[in-house]
Amino acid sequence: MYSINDEQIDYILNDIRRRGVEMEDLQYNLLDHICCIVEQNLESGGNFEDFYSKTIPKFFKHELWEIEEETILLLTYKNYYTMKKAMIYGGVISLSLIALGTVFKIFHWPGAAPALLLGFFILCFMFFPSALYLNYTAQRKGLGTNLSAFAGGTILMLGVLFKVMHWPGTPMLLILGFGILLGILVPLLLFTKLRENIPAKEKTTYTIGALGLIAFGASTLFKIMHWPGAGPLLILGAFFLIVFFIPRYTDMRIKANQMSPGQFVFVITLSMYAVVLASLLSMNVSKSVLERFSRDEADNSTIVKYFEKKKARLLSEMANDSTIAAQTGNRKLIIESADKTKELIHNIRLELVSFVEGVDKTLAQDLLTHPNRIMRKDNYDMPTFLLFSEPENKASALKESIENYRDVVLKATGNNQQITKKINSLLNTSDKVSNEIKMTWEFNNFYHSPLISILARLSDIEKNICLIENEVLILK
Repeated sequence: MYSINDEQIDYILNDIRRRGVEMEDLQYNLLDHICCIVEQNLESGGNFEDFYSKTIPKFFKHELWEIEEETILLLTYKNYYTMKKAMIYGGVISLSLIALGTVFKIFHWPGAAPALLLGFFILCFMFFPSALYLNYTAQRKGLGTNLSAFAGGTILMLGVLFKVMHWPGTPMLLILGFGILLGILVPLLLFTKLRENIPAKEKTTYTIGALGLIAFGASTLFKIMHWPGAGPLLILGAFFLIVFFIPRYTDMRIKANQMSPGQFVFVITLSMYAVVLASLLSMNVSKSVLERFSRDEADNSTIVKYFEKKKARLLSEMANDSTIAAQTGNRKLIIESADKTKELIHNIRLELVSFVEGVDKTLAQDLLTHPNRIMRKDNYDMPTFLLFSEPENKASALKESIENYRDVVLKATGNNQQITKKINSLLNTSDKVSNEIKMTWEFNNFYHSPLISILARLSDIEKNICLIENEVLILK
């Protein structure tokens, strides 16, 4: 057993102080602990300094003063470790639930909504608060930065949840969330960095990075909101971040020995993610596809107008033909049922354009007449929300109206097999089964489809109604 002397005790105590530990009680506690280790493990006549130099690193990860920092946090903030565990568990659980809910939503499996709701709730009200609390208590500065990060991040995540769930209020939340993060948080972070005593070259690098981040984030918002200018902002932001900021920032950190290989890999991975995200955001429904839907919409509307004129002419001729006057009862029911369904289709089309474009119904009617003028042709989440939201569920109401019209026509045509076959084909509202999963008629026709394709499909249904109506009217 080794016997430690006073000179060696002073050596240990001075080294503890030199390593940044200032609390006297902690100094002597560490001294006592180290002395016990030396006396118990160092053989008699062993090399004290060599043994000590191998023993002291076992007390810390990077520096000895970390023990003092942990002690202060433990004494000052009794809930520090509780918050730390809440941050870790909250981050893992929320990420897992959001990932699981996303997969379930993609495959349209039940349980997606509860998983997403719980995941976003934990993320916003457990992970964010605990992470920012720990960050603030560790630095004891930057209250405005932490508050803006919490407010902006929480509101933005709620906006993402609302968009995924097709709830109203999404635009307001997204605009407010992006506004706080890009308009308050990023400038505060840049201002804090510029106040530090760093070279001008580094200040320029951080300024370029902040500008690129603002442009890139704004392009994301512009893309989601279908505002003009998203493309140029996206290119500008990606150019600033990927071409200027990331290479210069990485070079600075490597030269200063402040970036490990693992951190470098992380930066490169993050850069690749930014490139992929930029590419995905740039992808739209093909312009040629949108134009084809626009042409289909215009063609179907023209055909509907033709059938309406033809019906008016037939009814006029029938009114003057006394030989068929007695047969007007069934025809009247058919016309009433057809008009009711066509009116429902017209109202749905008006509401869709008015809701997605943010215009009144007068202007929406003009846009329906000229579908190429519709700006948000590729928007799919707002039409899905309007058609499938409860309690109205307009898609189901349309299906019911079509089925009622079909029943009226089939009853009026009797045993005419040829017309019956055509009616069942043109007004087919049956559900489909794919891979043992039942998909409703409404889902197949309208769910998660671009606005212009839904308008074209509605016009096609109206065209079929008019076609059957005209054929039935001329039956003897």
